[in-house]
Amino acid sequence: LNLTNHPPPPPTSSADPWTSSLSARDTQNLKTKERSENETLHEKSKDIYFKYIWIQVITYHTYISRGVAVKDPSAPHGVRLLIEDYPYASDGLEIWDAIKSWVEEYVSFYYKSAEELQKDPELQAWWKELVEVGHGDLKDKPWWQKILTREELVEASTTLIWIASALHADVKLGQYPYGETLIDLTVIEILSRHESDEFYLGQRDGEAFKRFGKNLEEIEKKLIEKNNDETLRNCYGPTKMP
Repeated sequence: LNLTNHPPPPPTSSADPWTSSLSARDTQNLKTKERSENETLHEKSKDIYFKYIWIQVITYHTYISRGVAVKDPSAPHGVRLLIEDYPYASDGLEIWDAIKSWVEEYVSFYYKSAEELQKDPELQAWWKELVEVGHGDLKDKPWWQKILTREELVEASTTLIWIASALHADVKLGQYPYGETLIDLTVIEILSRHESDEFYLGQRDGEAFKRFGKNLEEIEKKLIEKNNDETLRNCYGPTKMP
């Protein structure tokens, strides 16, 4: 049977006016909703940015400022969580400390003293660009580190690595409330894709990286155990490690 020889169906006189009207209205509503959400997100982003304080990105400062932790030198990470079953804090501190330990090892290898660090023109130019160009409208804020000591470099580098890895993954992946609509779900799907050539924390050559990677593997095991522990109501549930 050659279907191509069949005559085409007769043209319809006109499209159903209710269907056409509904489709147009739905399209307009979706566009209006998307525009409204974009404007809201833009305003929220601006508001958050101008309240931005570099030091509060550091994990323990974040938890203390939120009122979910207090300083405690006797605690494993120097802070005591007031809500123990708080995944972002309890898991975040583990990852933060692993990053910081690796950075300390790296910095102590390349800089034997604060003087060496201060006389490194590339390092100082990098930090100057980060503050004055990357955050031009916030460059005069008093809370920026000066990178004059190894401790300051360790904390600044740990913060940058934390933002670009664990914090970014936490913000980017698994945002159910934002992904409830088809439009937002598509955006989340695109943003959540992994590149074929991307590296994860601890997955590089070198002895320091191997030790760092080993620490992260141990942390991952703990996270999986927490996700299977029914007594931890805020942690328990399915998870998919990237």
